[in-house]
Formats: sequence, structure tokens, C-alpha cells
Amino acid sequence: MKQVPYRLAEALKNICKRKSLENITVSQIAQEAGVTRQVFYHHFDDKFELASWIHYVHLYRSVKAALEEDAGQMWRLTFKNWLRQLIENKEFYMNAFQSVSQKEFQRNIREFFYGAYRWQMMKSLNRELKEEEAFVLRTYIYGGMETVYEWIAGGMLMSAERMLELQELSMPEIVKKAVLSYENVPYEEALKMMESYISEEGLLQGIF
Repeated sequence: MKQVPYRLAEALKNICKRKSLENITVSQIAQEAGVTRQVFYHHFDDKFELASWIHYVHLYRSVKAALEEDAGQMWRLTFKNWLRQLIENKEFYMNAFQSVSQKEFQRNIREFFYGAYRWQMMKSLNRELKEEEAFVLRTYIYGGMETVYEWIAGGMLMSAERMLELQELSMPEIVKKAVLSYENVPYEEALKMMESYISEEGLLQGIF
């Protein structure tokens, strides 16, 4: 039998095919997954935390697949894999981004990417970021993620490959120099950190 968090994730994605995230209750998710509300709250505080966690798992899959394919192309492969995860789970993501509470979901995604890019830049440059570098990075991340949100809301009509191309084209030079470099960046370390979080909820086994 699949582990409980995975069943809850599948339940939420299934219900999102017929109801808006805003109108889905924890009781409905639990019932769809075949568990009690108490079991749900043992793993997640609310449905929005579950939704964010689903996205985190998709990010993990994207990083893992990129590392296995070609570590020298980590940024491009991870970003492309992530966009494909969004497309494969189109109904869920379009639903989540149409939610009244979508701002929190969007904020979580932005902050994750900002933290990930910042970590990668510091590892690549082997130093802390300067104030102007951090500012440029945050501006790029917030603007770049906004275009992704618009792409999702518009039905994801542009291909993942084209979106990737445009994201790279708009990347500031200081960010590009560090992010597109594999040198000094321990991606295996990042993957283990992600695995640690996922396995705490019991989802790592049986889904990859």
C-alpha cells in the first residue's frame, strides 16, 4: 500500500479535477485517501501545506532526474524537468493558482527558488553574495516566477523548451555566470537535503 502522504497527495490532485482548491475540505481529502482527519493532520497542517509539499516533491524529481542525466547541465535540465512536471499535473497547478489563497502558494515557490539560486551562486562563487548581487537575483527570481505563473494561468500553451529558452535569455549576467556553472556546486548535497524533508513525511519510498 502506498504511504499515507502520497495517498493524500493523490487524493488532492484527483479532487482538484472536479473542485477548486478553495472549496476542497480536509475531510474530503481524507475521505478520498481512505484515512481520517486525524491522520491528515498528523502529516500536514492544512490543504495548502499539502499542496506546497506536492510541488516540493515535483521539484525533487526534477533535480534528481537532472543530476542523473548530466550534472554539467543542472540548471537547464532541472528547470525543463520542473516545467514538464507542471504540465503533467496541469489540472492541479491551474487549480492551485486560481485559488483565492494562491498568493501564499506563489510566495512559497518564489522563496524556494530564491533560496536555491542563492545557495548555488554562493557555492559557485565560493563566497557570500554582495548586496547588489542578492538584489539582482531576487529581482530576476520574482520576475521570472511571475512569467511562469502567467504561463500556468494561460493554460501552459508555450512549450517547456521555449519557456526554458526565454528564462535563460532574461537571466542577468552575474546570475547566469554562477547558476549555469557546475563547478564547486555540490548538487548531491542539495538532493540529500530534499530527500531528508520528503522522507520525514514518509513519501520517499514507492514513488520514484
